[in-house]
Amino acid sequence: MSDSHSFNLLHLSDLHFGRVQHDILQSLEDFIEKLLDPPHLVILTGDLTQRARKEQFLEAKVFLEKMPCP
Repeated sequence: MSDSHSFNLLHLSDLHFGRVQHDILQSLEDFIEKLLDPPHLVILTGDLTQRARKEQFLEAKVFLEKMPCP
């Protein structure tokens, strides 16, 4: 007998805070919030910021704090 478990992963890449279009970011946030099976883990790859400026990292932090999991 096998025991099946699901593990949901959300992979986001190249968000480039500092050049984000806020309407697109809001659409992404809405999509994540409405997922029927929320992710257990979010993996972020690629460029998080455009120019590695403090305000860009702070903007990314606000976004990442909205994620439903680590």
